[in-house]
Amino acid sequence: MRDQKIEGAPSRVMEILSPSSRERDLIVTTALYVRTGVQEYWLVDPERETILVQALMNGVFTLVPIDNGIARSLVVPKCSVALSDIFATPEWNRSREAND
Repeated sequence: MRDQKIEGAPSRVMEILSPSSRERDLIVTTALYVRTGVQEYWLVDPERETILVQALMNGVFTLVPIDNGIARSLVVPKCSVALSDIFATPEWNRSREAND
């Protein structure tokens, strides 16, 4: 961190895929994050109700398995998310219904 800005890549980035950015996030943004050294990239996919966790290993993103419906960070200790907690909430379902 500098006086007025942060320099360097973040350790982890989390994004929500949308139909308008899906291809860009899966291909272009992923490649950009590899080049800049982001250690972990989470993609929340509302259409498929999944979370894709990728960790930077040997210069490439490697999938981190979702274990028993739990997405876990390799970068942030003790950070985990149950997919059922994200996709089964009334707020999530209402927002999906509004977009249908």
